[in-house]
Amino acid sequence: MAARMPTITDVLDALARRLTEAGVAAYSPDGAYPTTPAAPPVFFGQLYPTPDLQVAISHYWTDPNPMTQRGNPTVRVQLRWRGDKNPTTVHSLADAAYAALHTMTPGLWPGGVRILWCSRQLVAPIEPDANGRWERADSYEIQCNPIGA
Repeated sequence: MAARMPTITDVLDALARRLTEAGVAAYSPDGAYPTTPAAPPVFFGQLYPTPDLQVAISHYWTDPNPMTQRGNPTVRVQLRWRGDKNPTTVHSLADAAYAALHTMTPGLWPGGVRILWCSRQLVAPIEPDANGRWERADSYEIQCNPIGA
């Protein structure tokens, strides 16, 4: 297989699968989750009214753009966690994700995505949603290598 740059879809899918492998979240590519999932389900872009515990993954910037340039793109994502009405729950979820993702060592993620490193950059203050459930947003940078290299 010829080497190619990972797409944003490749990286987001690999990230969701990595969180699932670590037991931190549950990713179903078709978005169908049980009524009471064993781990917070993964959604892309936004949080939904139910269940209480969940994570939304959003891509917000890539440098350089892997669609137009060669190199090692740095993909930036936000993981927005929602817990329950106990503020420590959302911290526990986000910190478990940090333990599963943060690395300065190259490695292989699901789907053949090769990362050079993954680093948490920002941790936002927690805040309650309209129903009193606590949310926290963490931003990560993921630097990638070509797939198949």
